[in-house]
Amino acid sequence: LLFYLDTGSGPNLIKEARISGTQDLDPIHILKLNGINNSPVYTIGKITKIILGIPVDLHVISDDFPIQSCGILGNDFFQQ
Repeated sequence: LLFYLDTGSGPNLIKEARISGTQDLDPIHILKLNGINNSPVYTIGKITKIILGIPVDLHVISDDFPIQSCGILGNDFFQQ
């Protein structure tokens, strides 16, 4: 998986297609993301995955989110 590293972004994000078949999605934890485009973008839910041996919370975004990678590791990742 290819992630952008962005210390200016708070939450860690992953596109929905990258978690297909995963039953771990928690649809209760929804975030409102501002500054992406003219309108707020809402996440779909949250999952926890192991990255480099560390459990990481990833907020799921729709596949049409305007980035070319499968997600973003934000400041939350670097603070863990």
